[in-house]
Amino acid sequence: MWQSKGKHRHVREHYSQMLFLMMAKSWLSSQDMGIKIERVNNKEVKQIEFNFVLNEKFTITILVKHSNNPSLEDGYEKLTKLGTKGIRGLYVVMNFSELKEKQLELILKNPHPYSKVMQIDVAHRDEMQGNFDFDVSEFDIKDIGTIEFENLPLVDDEYTDEKRRGGLNSYGKYKSLRDKVKELCEAEINKKKYKSANQLSMVVAKIVEENHQELLKDFEPYKKQLDDGHDWIKPTFYGWCGDVFKKL
Repeated sequence: MWQSKGKHRHVREHYSQMLFLMMAKSWLSSQDMGIKIERVNNKEVKQIEFNFVLNEKFTITILVKHSNNPSLEDGYEKLTKLGTKGIRGLYVVMNFSELKEKQLELILKNPHPYSKVMQIDVAHRDEMQGNFDFDVSEFDIKDIGTIEFENLPLVDDEYTDEKRRGGLNSYGKYKSLRDKVKELCEAEINKKKYKSANQLSMVVAKIVEENHQELLKDFEPYKKQLDDGHDWIKPTFYGWCGDVFKKL
């Protein structure tokens, strides 16, 4: 879970989600328990979720998050909304810092009966792990065990710097695409009236896809869309169009 480049730096959230999927599918396949796992890009709550389905009848929705995700609390609220529809949820939060993040503390203080929080403390060994008992009335999940991690001298103050550098790098990396989007947005607005930035972004996105594929080859949201159907337009591409729309 940690990469060492002079200092220890934890992996990205998407890596943790894919590792969870790989381990879960392997384990379920080996046990032959009749439980299916589905990876879903839930557009309603705008999150990747994993649905465990038993006999096409009982379902548990699991989300895997990092505690320093700035949208951690918002993600939990969206999961609880699914709970109001009768969907049982499990919010797996991986904490990479010595102390609990404030958002994680708030979530733990205000639990939802249908959306249990499971904390995995990556900065400590098993004495700091969360409680893995998840009470489901229809069937029991028992003896999952404890996940252990190496006891590294961890200081995660590099995370903020890493995100800042990532933002600067992406600005330079996508500058050609961003300039083209701005040019196309201005041209479109000069041609006709658009009711919303969303309408404008959809039109410009189609133009870019059809005529400027070379600018999309390094655009991470577009590459992700090719892999898992992720909506590549929002939020970055849409934001560029929105800036022009508001200005003009």
